[in-house]
Amino acid sequence: MGIQCSKRKSKPSEQFEIRTSQTQASPQNQVTSKEALVYLDSSELATFMRTKPVKSFLADLMRKKQIQVDSCDQMAAIIESKSEIILRCYNDFTEKALKIKLKVLEYYNENYLRQKQQAHVLSSKKELIAHETMQLLLETIIILNCLMDKNFDQDSELWWGEGYYEDRISVLSVPQDTSQQNDKIVQPIQQYLNALKNAIAQTIPLQEQQRVTEQPQSIANSTAIAQVHLTKFYHDLKLQFVRDVDEEKVDA
Repeated sequence: MGIQCSKRKSKPSEQFEIRTSQTQASPQNQVTSKEALVYLDSSELATFMRTKPVKSFLADLMRKKQIQVDSCDQMAAIIESKSEIILRCYNDFTEKALKIKLKVLEYYNENYLRQKQQAHVLSSKKELIAHETMQLLLETIIILNCLMDKNFDQDSELWWGEGYYEDRISVLSVPQDTSQQNDKIVQPIQQYLNALKNAIAQTIPLQEQQRVTEQPQSIANSTAIAQVHLTKFYHDLKLQFVRDVDEEKVDA
């Protein structure tokens, strides 16, 4: 499962026929949440989103309950497992992909899961944040797969760029993040994460918010894991280079 590190023509599987209209597209005949997760992590969907960025596609997929809220843990696990393949598909976007992965998992583990345990939060607010978090995880899987492709074109294929998250941020009813960065790939996601964190902060008592800032261990663990994979990647690359040089000497 996962993606290939080279661009290929989109060929939706027989099980997931994509139908497009002016503003909408959705896979058909989806049977189980497990099959949906496999599809979400496929190169077919990543390529589709790159070449035909239909903004309502993912929301429509969830509206039809083809992806369930109880799949959040599974989607987070898929994202967590991507460090090694991101490094093996090393390209100009590798650092950004790792940064997005870290920031999204930081939000999920340190903010969303803590809010989820709060009994006093209004059910409507909880449902909204759960829905937004589910879509974020879903998008993150596809975004990472797009960035791993060596042929990804930031100028023409950045479907989650400026304006993509505006409507959903407004629904959260939190102050708009107006900070500006030069990073067009990471900034939209960071602004959306800030909005989600602000929405959650409004529902959590002050003492609980303080505990969140005092427990950054999962962030440190995720960073350490990424560093281990990066060190191993460069070590393997060096060994391969030495082997190639030795083989050239033998051939000579």
